[in-house]
Amino acid sequence: GVFIHFDYITPPLESFSRLTQIVTTDAPLPMTVVKKGKFKLEVKPTYFSVSQLADTSYLLSSGGIYSGGNLNGWGGAAALSYAVSDEPWLLYGIFSGASVRGRSRAKLIPAFQQPMVDAFDMEGRSSIYVLNTGVGWDIVQGMMDGFSSIATFGLLTQFYSTDMDVLPLSGSYDRLKVRGSGVLPGFSFGIVCDADIGEYFRMTPYLMFGGTFSEPESEVEVLQSGNHPAGTKESGPSGSRLFPMLGVNLTYRPWGLSVSLSGFLTSYYSRLFDGLKVTQFSFSKSFGGY
Repeated sequence: GVFIHFDYITPPLESFSRLTQIVTTDAPLPMTVVKKGKFKLEVKPTYFSVSQLADTSYLLSSGGIYSGGNLNGWGGAAALSYAVSDEPWLLYGIFSGASVRGRSRAKLIPAFQQPMVDAFDMEGRSSIYVLNTGVGWDIVQGMMDGFSSIATFGLLTQFYSTDMDVLPLSGSYDRLKVRGSGVLPGFSFGIVCDADIGEYFRMTPYLMFGGTFSEPESEVEVLQSGNHPAGTKESGPSGSRLFPMLGVNLTYRPWGLSVSLSGFLTSYYSRLFDGLKVTQFSFSKSFGGY
């Protein structure tokens, strides 16, 4: 859905939300080797920067390009997994959070398909915190030396908060305040694989999906009139319900230190999320008998 009177702010609002969803979904992974009593604790800090927030210029009558050069953020996560039997089940819990702040400039297509014009700046922050708990099922169950894999199934709770100012660069746009916060229940599932590379390294490709049962919402209020009277308010969606994550980690096993190679997947995000271009830098450190 979109805002009825302020539909032009829907693409950047959704992209702000997707940014933080991408980072929180790319959290530490449960262990893949299931042996009773084994556990894995992993912590992961992340920094990310945005070169483009959204590109909806294919919508010739109402699209635009939303820059991201002044947007960046931080995230962090911790995950604990514990094997309750010698195969095939384990339990896991993951807590992750991310916050992006900065300013994006919107260049929109006016009526009659004229050249794009600077329309407004959107400035502020968007934050998400996610608690994800679930079970993992050992797919391989020790049948392949040096390779292991689990399927994960979990329930999540997402806490979100948005606080934005829309600053018009043209008299035909209103000055807006956008605020929203709430708690959304949801689900997660995915597949994680571990492949040993020699004695010291491990490659971990994974595909994860997260989703909430309803969309986050925000309220828009007109602070200074351009098209609508000051004080006008409207509520609408400010994010997406589904957030897939595809990635690869490389681990130096003696130190339990991993780096994410997901930054190479920027073009994947761009095609999937209306031109969102984000680069992530992260590493993780694991502890335990894994």
